[in-house]
Amino acid sequence: MKKNRKLMWLPLCVAVILSLACCSVQEGESFSSVLNQSTISLEPQSSASAVEFSQPQSTDGEEDSSVASRQEHSVYGTVEDATMDTLVLAAQDGNCYRFEGTQGKVDAGEAGLLIGSAATVYYYGQLDPSASFQSVEIHSITVEEADEPEEPLELDRAQSMLEEMTLEEKVGQMFLARCPQEKAAEKAAQYHLGGYLLFGRDFENKTKDQVIETIMSYQAASEIPLFIGVDEEGGTVNRVSRNSQLRADPFQSPQSLYQEGGLERIEQDAAEKSQLLKAMGINVNFAPVCDVSENPQDFIYDRSFGKDAQQTAEYARTVVSATKENGIGSVLKHFPGYGSNADTHTGIAYDNRDYSVFTSSDFLPFKAGIEAGAEFVLVSHNIVN
Repeated sequence: MKKNRKLMWLPLCVAVILSLACCSVQEGESFSSVLNQSTISLEPQSSASAVEFSQPQSTDGEEDSSVASRQEHSVYGTVEDATMDTLVLAAQDGNCYRFEGTQGKVDAGEAGLLIGSAATVYYYGQLDPSASFQSVEIHSITVEEADEPEEPLELDRAQSMLEEMTLEEKVGQMFLARCPQEKAAEKAAQYHLGGYLLFGRDFENKTKDQVIETIMSYQAASEIPLFIGVDEEGGTVNRVSRNSQLRADPFQSPQSLYQEGGLERIEQDAAEKSQLLKAMGINVNFAPVCDVSENPQDFIYDRSFGKDAQQTAEYARTVVSATKENGIGSVLKHFPGYGSNADTHTGIAYDNRDYSVFTSSDFLPFKAGIEAGAEFVLVSHNIVN
């Protein structure tokens, strides 16, 4: 049985993720060897119930058979995730159900639809616990209004979780590893990983439902919820949207977006991107690129905003804010700033710039991103003297 450890953002492997040429987990290794609806009560009497509508009479006294034959069901549980048109409900029967077509069907009162809310979904049809999405017709969704929660602060909850962890669990949580091609779910559980970073191979030729099922299998295997990350910068670096089954066209580069419509267009793109990722179960985007580059000859230029430090800082702030508003974490990269250095994926780069250059320029976008609420900072491969 899983421990009650779910947090929206678990501040256990935040701060800096060192050089993501990422850690590949090898089978057989162990950290321990390294470190020594009609009238229905909302009370949760059962996870699902059925109620038959009374048979309304037509004006000529005959029954309306199309209405009389319908049967409404309900399922009660806790909201685990929600978007404008999707709801994930952890039901009392122990299953997790993902519903589509929820827009305009939610009665959330003043409290609103929040993660952790108690909710009842009224529907026609039959639930299938093994399905990625439930093929039922939703009639309505009612959210219970609750008193002000008397829960500890998120940091206190995280501290409580940390105190319950074994040393091996703590070490595992420090690693956000490249997703292995085989036995990924098993290894996530075995090594208590903090999360997986997905690359293009993890999305190649897959449908949206297949991606969702795969990611859900990782989460189901892990006792502590995983960070599931991806590099979806737009432009030359896209992992998800290069698959036409997941998006018609790849996301555009920051520079192209800015030319189209300035920061407003940047904000729209970040929101759309976050919604797509979240719908598939991805909760961290390794973006935005915060490197300051105005020289087209720089290796990092095409991936950057292509403007000076102040403008790049506004870009970073805009992307992080829009991403956070849509329930996705951001990774600022590549600290302390790539500058004009060569491609460190193919060689070694030494950065000999004076520290004052960093404080007056390169640090500014990272500072803006952190102020906007970014959860992670990714360090570059550069050797800074």
